[in-house]
Amino acid sequence: MNRLVVAAALWSATVLAVSPVAGAAPAKSVSYTLTGSAEWNALFLPSSFAISGEVTDWHRSLGTYAGTVSAGTYTPSCADGPYGPNCAPASGSITLALEGGSITAVAEPGSLVNQRFTGPSLDPFVFLLTLSVTSGTRGYAHAHGTLSLVYDTTRNNLSPDPTGAPCYIDGVGTCPISDTGALTGTITR
Repeated sequence: MNRLVVAAALWSATVLAVSPVAGAAPAKSVSYTLTGSAEWNALFLPSSFAISGEVTDWHRSLGTYAGTVSAGTYTPSCADGPYGPNCAPASGSITLALEGGSITAVAEPGSLVNQRFTGPSLDPFVFLLTLSVTSGTRGYAHAHGTLSLVYDTTRNNLSPDPTGAPCYIDGVGTCPISDTGALTGTITR
């Protein structure tokens, strides 16, 4: 009888010790490439960028992304950094619609939108965002984690418009915009 009580006690202790570990999901490191386009709300120093496109992992499509990044007041405080002449604090959110569900992440304080001067032919902005996963659906319903996004959105100012003139001359923002980004970090489900 004592052996039965000891065996039952050991089994109960083992189940209690293992159960939390068995239910915990491991953190998954991610390294995704984002490619797409954006719509800027202004020709010069935009305060809003609506971004969207495809999420890939080693040239394999994983799904899509969409979101809005807002820029605060631009200042020349970035002139001595790797970008410039201007930068602004960034806010906003991005949703990744991936295989198995979606993830929504919000830009944390300290995130930046950087204007990068490369000459009159291109008008690029670089986002340096720290993102916190705030919600998810289906397989990502309980997801959390922190991601880093370096995202470049570039307008080609010398692309010809339908009349053959450079697109920036018409003043309505018909110049093509192309985006690329690198999203890294960890997600726990």
